[in-house]
Amino acid sequence: MSIEQLRDHYQRRGYCIHPHRLPLHLLEAANKAIDQWIDEYPLQEKHAVFEIHPQYQSHEEELFRSAEGIYGFLESEALDERSQLRVKKRDAFNKIGHALHDLIPEVGALAEHEVIRQCVRSEEHTSELQSQ
Repeated sequence: MSIEQLRDHYQRRGYCIHPHRLPLHLLEAANKAIDQWIDEYPLQEKHAVFEIHPQYQSHEEELFRSAEGIYGFLESEALDERSQLRVKKRDAFNKIGHALHDLIPEVGALAEHEVIRQCVRSEEHTSELQSQ
């Protein structure tokens, strides 16, 4: 796929997959850093569930706060009624958001890679850059 095709796919579907486009060392470093974050995440202190449901409205604040930090949001079925994990810790997360690229350098390096930047750049922004 060309960069234009990847960008079009991303804009239509919100994601793009293209094997071998990103350097393996960046992917491995980002995965290792996220694994370490998961291992260190204080699940007993923080266990907001990412689900749109009245029962979980009290966790909306966590979602909004995640814009400036890194917070883990669990699958609704990950914890039992005593807030104990039913699954492996790394399988419990539905979402880790939002500032990974700002606060985990390895994720930031991946997010700043030229292939990623070209895929998410809008056509409008691209034409603005080309006309300058």
